[in-house]
Amino acid sequence: MKLLIINSDKVFSKNFKEYFSKKSFSVDSYENCDTLLNYKNINHIIAQYDVIFLSIEKDKLFALDVLDHINVLGIHAAVIFLSYVDSIDLMSKAFARNCEDYMLHPFSLKEIELRAMKAVRKKMKSDEIYLVGNYTYTLSQHAVFNDHQYIKLTKIELSILYLLIIHKNQIVSHEKIVNFVWKGKDILQNTLSVHIKNLKKKIIGLPIDSVKGVGYSIRLDH
Repeated sequence: MKLLIINSDKVFSKNFKEYFSKKSFSVDSYENCDTLLNYKNINHIIAQYDVIFLSIEKDKLFALDVLDHINVLGIHAAVIFLSYVDSIDLMSKAFARNCEDYMLHPFSLKEIELRAMKAVRKKMKSDEIYLVGNYTYTLSQHAVFNDHQYIKLTKIELSILYLLIIHKNQIVSHEKIVNFVWKGKDILQNTLSVHIKNLKKKIIGLPIDSVKGVGYSIRLDH
């Protein structure tokens, strides 16, 4: 699962990254929402993430603008506000823009984790996703099981599978997968297809289709 936190408190962001990295989350951070809004490739940046944490600080309300941008683009990510301002008005504005949650300072990292998992489960409707045969993917564990037996996948394979699952029955472009898994780094032309083949070897019958020249899609009924 990929997380983005935008918070000017460097110590908090550092602790946040350390906490979630130890739990096998991928975490990126920015100091300011206004800085992010000025990036030309903002669309590609924020489209990579499953959960985005936006900080609201006194006299710095660009977080609401970022959420507006996310809504306009129709990006799938769950947005959780970390507010340093105790204001019902700001909370109302955030929920009016369809944020998933709104937390007031001080923040417990464990509580943030629990709320993040709840938000993603809500987006995906279920913690356990049926794949094929007796294979299932469990969101909370970020793992695949065959009749309750753990199937060992690499971190890259899990990331690819997760991205396809949250966009089930849709074509996910090569570019989007590369941005999500490799953070836009250059990879060999056949690298992605090799990882897809390995996934299909480990999960027999996995319904991933290749759309030539476009990307991949996973066919799931639920």
